[in-house]
Amino acid sequence: MLRARPGPLLAVLLLAAPGGCTDGEPAPGGVADAGAVPPGACPPGEAPLVGGGCQKAGTRAGGCAAGETEASRGRCEPAGIPESACAEGFEPDGKRGCNAILPAEPCLPGAMAVPGESECRPVAPCGDEPWAGIPAEPGTQYVDAAYAGQDSNGTPQRPWTEIGAAIAAAAPQAVVAVATGSYVEDLAIEGRAVRLWGRCPELVEIVGSGESSAAIRVGAGAAGTEIRSLAIRSASAGISIAGAGPVLLDRLWIHDVLGHGLDVLGASGESAAMLRRSLVESTRERGVYVEGAAASIEETVVRETAAPPAGGGRGVDVRDDLDGKSRGSLTLRRSVIERSHEVGVLAHASDATIEACVVRDTLPNAEGRFGRGVVAQTAAGAAGPAKLELRGSVVERSLDAGVFVAASEAAIDATVIRDTSPNADQGERGSGIAIQHSAATGAQADVRLSRSLLDRNHDLGVLVGASRATIEATVVRETLPVAGKNGRGVHAQGVPGQDLRAALTVRTSVIEQAHAAGISFEAADAVIDGTVIRDTLPQDDGRLGRGLSGQDDLVTGTRSTLELRASLVEQSYEIGVFLTGTDALVETTLVRATSPEKLSGLYGMGMAVQRTTGTGQAAKATIRHSVVEASSVAGIIVGDSEASIEGTVVRQALAADGLFGDGLVVGAYEGSSTASLSGSLLEANARAGAACFGASLAMAGTAFACNVLDLAAQEYQGRPAVLQDLGGNTCGCETSSRPCRALPAQIEPPQPAQ
Repeated sequence: MLRARPGPLLAVLLLAAPGGCTDGEPAPGGVADAGAVPPGACPPGEAPLVGGGCQKAGTRAGGCAAGETEASRGRCEPAGIPESACAEGFEPDGKRGCNAILPAEPCLPGAMAVPGESECRPVAPCGDEPWAGIPAEPGTQYVDAAYAGQDSNGTPQRPWTEIGAAIAAAAPQAVVAVATGSYVEDLAIEGRAVRLWGRCPELVEIVGSGESSAAIRVGAGAAGTEIRSLAIRSASAGISIAGAGPVLLDRLWIHDVLGHGLDVLGASGESAAMLRRSLVESTRERGVYVEGAAASIEETVVRETAAPPAGGGRGVDVRDDLDGKSRGSLTLRRSVIERSHEVGVLAHASDATIEACVVRDTLPNAEGRFGRGVVAQTAAGAAGPAKLELRGSVVERSLDAGVFVAASEAAIDATVIRDTSPNADQGERGSGIAIQHSAATGAQADVRLSRSLLDRNHDLGVLVGASRATIEATVVRETLPVAGKNGRGVHAQGVPGQDLRAALTVRTSVIEQAHAAGISFEAADAVIDGTVIRDTLPQDDGRLGRGLSGQDDLVTGTRSTLELRASLVEQSYEIGVFLTGTDALVETTLVRATSPEKLSGLYGMGMAVQRTTGTGQAAKATIRHSVVEASSVAGIIVGDSEASIEGTVVRQALAADGLFGDGLVVGAYEGSSTASLSGSLLEANARAGAACFGASLAMAGTAFACNVLDLAAQEYQGRPAVLQDLGGNTCGCETSSRPCRALPAQIEPPQPAQ
């Protein structure tokens, strides 16, 4: 063991050990073989594979590059939505996402289009006859408001003039056929099912008086009821179903009602409804409300739900009953939910499946808050967590959060979440996906996100707050700052000051063009595997721009953990991989092209393993079979922390303003710092291959090639530099070699980042 003390600039220390080179002896095989390994092993920057072969840094064991997933027949599929996974009515956008096929301009009232339709159309066609398209069956009861006779009996020749009279006369399952007209009635269907069928919504409407809870009420004993091809408007709700199911609602135009468009209520018995090929617009508080019941919505548009002063304005709302005993259930397919207020689709303590849908342009409520696209949440005393499946859909132009999951479960696949803007009242947030625990109960959310695209959201592409999230084969792109700050691609954190951690797994994904940090975590457990983090940009103030950042809880010092494997971190600012107060394992990862911070021009380290200012928590890192190249100031810096570096390449660290440019820096700035270096290659660095400042560095089997200095060792802050040669180290350049030398020079160490 040798101690380096300040001395003349040209003073050197010779490190020698049994089996090492002595002055004037070339390394075995020449310096070109400095990084050579025994036959069957792998060179620095590559890891041996089970069964033979080597895995290069930045690639996965199966041979695919970071950001790719193994597909069928040995193909590698890039992260994002495969073209074949775009749902019916959607088309690939050429950027690993999908666009819905819809009209370019909003449809006029009474017209609609669902995914796959490029032109607006009426809700249903109108035939030429009074009851065109309606089944003519024995027992059919006919209604025509234009009939002037006084002898109605429900036949085509003498039709009823009021729908209520026809319902009263109808046998179970009979058709009630309604001709053109505006029928001002409050209808009740109870005790038996009928099939209420209009000519078309453009010509047949039911106008509720507001004296009943809904224009049409379907109650107990009316299972099997059908309501088709008519319009409904009302001074109360449009349709209410309570204690009846199943009920079919087809080709309806529910509009301009002063209550909910459709209520499906399970409080008084089992209820279920299917709403299909319909338009629900200009309703109040809820477009469709499902409470403790089941509803299926297909090929339907729900739009412009108004927000009353008390809050709401939600497009589709499914929840458990008010006693928290019965869960709600929703299936929503190939539909459009747009221009709602507060929430586009809400699942509260219920089960919801959303497939091939568009949820867009969600607006704030009357208080100017929220505007979230899709929400899954629960509360204390509710019927358990919400369970959401969101597939093949687009959630766009929301406020506050595109998808919000609180203390609930969600599986999101092949979905685009984009253009989420900050909250209207406070100018905050704007996350693509927000995953949060319950502050009241501590219950965590659990979300799996796969094969998806998050694009042009604000503040945080994905937020994981004291919850669990798994992100696979997904692209998180161009997350934008709010008020000049943040814009992180993925961020996970525990609750400051509390023992509530976050758990984050990111596999085979691409996080690009974020601001401040591509992926960051605090008081969390993170696993990053086969992932690309690239083109991370600074905040608007020129600060940050880190690729990957992990730290402890700044209040309690609760540590984080990281497993980073087979990944690529490139074109970051300030620091590629930044670790404080974290226990980390980094394997087969490539970190390259890290630039200095834009604001100060400082830093630019590939990896920083350092102590947290404030909590005093050191970082501990094991770095194996990785490559760190084209950094500024230092390739790897270990400050007041511990690191073990094995089989790793650190090269082309550049000087900043003519200073620094070390491959590895081990510095004791405020406390002790130790590192070990084995089986590695440090080459073509602008100053030292490795520099030790008041710290301890042990080396074995490592090659120092074509650095200006092999080693620099210097006392710092009153602490001596301790170098330990464990043998097998070689130094030189091109075809020459020499003993490894440590220079106790008066050079300045680069400072750790704050």
